[in-house]
This record gives sequence, C-alpha cells and structure tokens, in this order.
Amino acid sequence: MRAPVAECLSRFDGDLYKLGPWVIMPNHVRLLICPTAGHALPKIMQGIKGVSAKVCNSLLGRTGKPFWQQESFDHIVRSQAHYDHLAQYIARNPLKARLKQHEYKVKPEAE
Repeated sequence: MRAPVAECLSRFDGDLYKLGPWVIMPNHVRLLICPTAGHALPKIMQGIKGVSAKVCNSLLGRTGKPFWQQESFDHIVRSQAHYDHLAQYIARNPLKARLKQHEYKVKPEAE
C-alpha cells in the first residue's frame, strides 16, 4: 500500500503544497508539508487521505472500512531548526521502529 500513498502524496507537490521529507510506514505516515498560498492544510489532507483510502481499499478488496484515522496530528513549524529536527525525526522513524527496508518507503532524494 506504500506506492499508492506515495503517489497521492506527490500528486500536487508544487501546486497545492510544497512537500518536504516523508516516510510511509506500515501503520502511519509522517511528512512535512507546506500549503501554497490560497490552499488550506485540512482540505489538502482530506484530498490525500480520501484518494489514497479509495485506491488502497480497492486494492485490498474492501469497502466501507476506514483506511485512515479521523484525525491527523499537525502543528506549525516556526523555524529552520525546528524543520531540520522534524526532518531528522522522520528519517530516523523507521530505524527506531526497527523496520526492514522493504517495510517502509521514504521520499526519494531527487524529488
């Protein structure tokens, strides 16, 4: 399910938002995202979660079951130091969870 979620994350990068580092793990996603002018984070996340849930549930052969939790945890990044700290946290998250490389997906460096 990581590939469809990654596709949904990157679909509007540069248009509706600027996508920073991200990691897709077996039970959650961590990302840094900055809405562009005129676009609101709740609406962006609703789109990402809605489309990815539909695709993933279809691939799993499920209907009527939630794919994502209702709420997301988000907060404002107010400095470059804070951004750098969160980027490192995102990068280290799979290692902290002791995941093998095939169990998670990270944003490619070239993006």
